[in-house]
Amino acid sequence: MARRKQVTVNGIEYDLQSIPVSEYMKYNEKYGMTGNKTQNRMAYFEYIMRACIVSPKEVATNGMKYFDDNEDDINGFYALIGEIESFLGERKGSARSLQTSEA
Repeated sequence: MARRKQVTVNGIEYDLQSIPVSEYMKYNEKYGMTGNKTQNRMAYFEYIMRACIVSPKEVATNGMKYFDDNEDDINGFYALIGEIESFLGERKGSARSLQTSEA
């Protein structure tokens, strides 16, 4: 079952859902985010936005085009990407969550 989380970035509430670890890793590799090849950050950002944002629906459906058409705020865009990546890293029982809980 996918985990869900609500985050607010620049006054807009986003409902996020998790994706399977294997799917996340597959697309990390596909878009070069593992450091093994040239990164295609735009395609990676598009993918995680469409895969993880449930609402607002126009963001989930249009991905980066939503920001092209409606938001002139690159910092807000990067803040949202950061929230998504942080959320995806919050795997129950993961080394990251264990380190965080022990701190």
